[in-house]
Amino acid sequence: MFGEAQLTKVQLLDGIEGVTRSKKAARNTVQYWLVDGTECIKYHDTVVVMKAPDGVITLNSGGFRTVTTKDRIEEYGHVSITQRNGIWYMPDGSEFYDGIQVVIEPVKEGEYRRRCKIISDVKEADDSKVKKMKARIKKYCNIITPKKLPYPDNGDCWFCLMKGDKSGGPKTAGKPLGDITGNHSHLLSHLKEGYVNGSLIVNAMHESGYSDDQIGIFYHAVKIANNRGMLDSIRRAVAKYLQRRLIPGIAVK
Repeated sequence: MFGEAQLTKVQLLDGIEGVTRSKKAARNTVQYWLVDGTECIKYHDTVVVMKAPDGVITLNSGGFRTVTTKDRIEEYGHVSITQRNGIWYMPDGSEFYDGIQVVIEPVKEGEYRRRCKIISDVKEADDSKVKKMKARIKKYCNIITPKKLPYPDNGDCWFCLMKGDKSGGPKTAGKPLGDITGNHSHLLSHLKEGYVNGSLIVNAMHESGYSDDQIGIFYHAVKIANNRGMLDSIRRAVAKYLQRRLIPGIAVK
């Protein structure tokens, strides 16, 4: 498992003004209160949970959809988040997005847990930025052809190539370094440069449910027999993989 540096409370609070009291909450996590009564949970450089005096809670991953970020939001935001195919979902089934605001309602008679009510706007999936990103992803996927369908190689992008080992548990074992760290900026670079690597393609196909044997068959059929149907399936898998990471907050089917 890839390690992370242990930050002190002083380091985590550096540059923050108006703190009345604070305490180290967990590894690389500090809990502090501001003059106006706002309670904050900061993990690394991101305030993942901010509780205003009026009860409004703002949640933010900072773009790092990691296991630990999710755990911090759930524990201190009192919100249960589920993850499917790399996408975070709120308790009501809607998709999580950075800056989402909720209130936690009191436990009612006969209920055993508090309800989470979303009070901020639902993020629309058809805005101009989403459309532009989908167009960029489609253009990138069209680069993949029978002649440009690379096999995974040790020279591939490290964030696509490297995987977490078993020491990190099932939540990180076998996951690409980019997903473990929540760093998807490398994918934007690939789109910009038109850089297609085999590790990214195989990761995408695994996420779509293909086994190693099936992936081998697809590669052979496309590269040797120029099978257009299988090429389209590879492109669709890569498109879904990229959309889930570069367009957070929308459903990818």
